[in-house]
Amino acid sequence: PTTTMTPMMEVCDKDIMIVVDESGSMELSNFLLALDFVKYQIENIFSLGTRIGLVTYSGEENVVLDWSFSNTQTPRSHIINAINSLTYSDGLTATKNGIQKGLDDINDYDDSTKDNVLLLITGSLPNRGGSPCDLKQDLDNANVKVIIIAVGNFDPTQITCLVDDTSSDIIQLTDFTDFNNLMLPCPPTSAPTSSTSAPTSSTSAPTSSTSAPTSSTSAPTS
Repeated sequence: PTTTMTPMMEVCDKDIMIVVDESGSMELSNFLLALDFVKYQIENIFSLGTRIGLVTYSGEENVVLDWSFSNTQTPRSHIINAINSLTYSDGLTATKNGIQKGLDDINDYDDSTKDNVLLLITGSLPNRGGSPCDLKQDLDNANVKVIIIAVGNFDPTQITCLVDDTSSDIIQLTDFTDFNNLMLPCPPTSAPTSSTSAPTSSTSAPTSSTSAPTSSTSAPTS
């Protein structure tokens, strides 16, 4: 299907917190496709001045990359190593907890003059941890704009409360392979050209990397 690119312009020249669903409904192969998409954007699209954070969530949330590590001087290879060290956790879908963890990280380390975007990538509706809508006011207070990439055949009305404009801030993809056609159209003002090709389906789980930063975990709140 044809994908509208316009909403993704919202991430250009902004600091980005990426929150990725890794619940059981995602399945390993789809989780890897989502990570391939994220890595491609980091290596090829986001400018070197972009601060990047990454949280994954299922029944528990995991800070893969916090903003205290991902400053503008951090080599992109270190960020990719952190993503490659991930393992798929499966489990329930505590979307609120994942977003809360990303918001906490933004509030803890937001020392930039750039606007902040929280990019939520999900393939399922919340079924644990409460309603993500409870966080809308906190997100607004922190001046965090939410963009959602919703994948699969589900009705995302339970999470549309997070965005300012449902017509422009939600991108709904039919299938995870549609990530191949969803490239963020940011002007490459300072982003280096990478040899990394556009994301394709991965055939194995990410392997652990010894150079990746340590991850912090915390139990979700109900």
